[in-house]
Amino acid sequence: AASVAIIAALDIDGFRLDTPRECAYSSWVRWRSAVDEAAKKLGKHNFGTWGELWSTPERAATYVGRGKDIPHYFDSSGDPAQQF
Repeated sequence: AASVAIIAALDIDGFRLDTPRECAYSSWVRWRSAVDEAAKKLGKHNFGTWGELWSTPERAATYVGRGKDIPHYFDSSGDPAQQF
């Protein structure tokens, strides 16, 4: 809610986040979806989100909405927490 209010109040065109992988992936997806939707309602169809992703390009793509979701990367033979 605070991020959405900031977009409207300050008329910004994007957010710069430091290391998005430091938060839970499910939280990141919910936040990004809410921010993207709010920005589009305000006519900001090219709203940007930047951050540092120390990962493979394929996994980094999940954070920008251009890749598989995390469960697609899990190998059923092990602990998912150790694989991502």
